[in-house]
Amino acid sequence: MTLVPWPGVRRGFPGSVVEKHTHHCNDIAYVIRGRGKIWIEGVGNMPMAKGSFVRSPKGVQHFIHDVEEELLIYDVFYPFLV
Repeated sequence: MTLVPWPGVRRGFPGSVVEKHTHHCNDIAYVIRGRGKIWIEGVGNMPMAKGSFVRSPKGVQHFIHDVEEELLIYDVFYPFLV
């Protein structure tokens, strides 16, 4: 999965893991399809499934794991940093 600070579609394949990381801005992810989990610092594990939204606040560690079905995610970062 590519980690870039601008809106876009990301893919995560079964068995893939995105290493623990933070962003310099807020991140909202909308799951277009697929199934997996995301761990967010201070929250714990949350399911990611078609139709769900996940918000990772600025500076908070998070990572995607346990991808069971190919994830297609639309990622929006705000405020947008140029």
